Amino acid sequence: MKPSTSLLLLALATACSPEQQSSPEIVTTDASGLAPASFVMRNEEIRDDILRMLVEENITHRLTEDGSIEYDEVDGESIDRIIYYAVGQYAARN
Repeated sequence: MKPSTSLLLLALATACSPEQQSSPEIVTTDASGLAPASFVMRNEEIRDDILRMLVEENITHRLTEDGSIEYDEVDGESIDRIIYYAVGQYAARN
């Protein structure tokens, strides 16, 4: 395993609080028809960075009552890039 991959996995493992370790850090849902895609980011610091970057890049999104972030499925590649960047920045800071 490459050192950068190990560092990323270590960062994701330590980013969760103990009561949240049983659930995945990022949960995606399959979007079909008009329903938007969504994900849940439980780490508040990473989530804030993602939301800031979504606004900076003018990507349409909304927060739902359950804490997930919804977005248009067509923006999936941009969302993936933003999530990986935010997690990488979090790992570098910690």
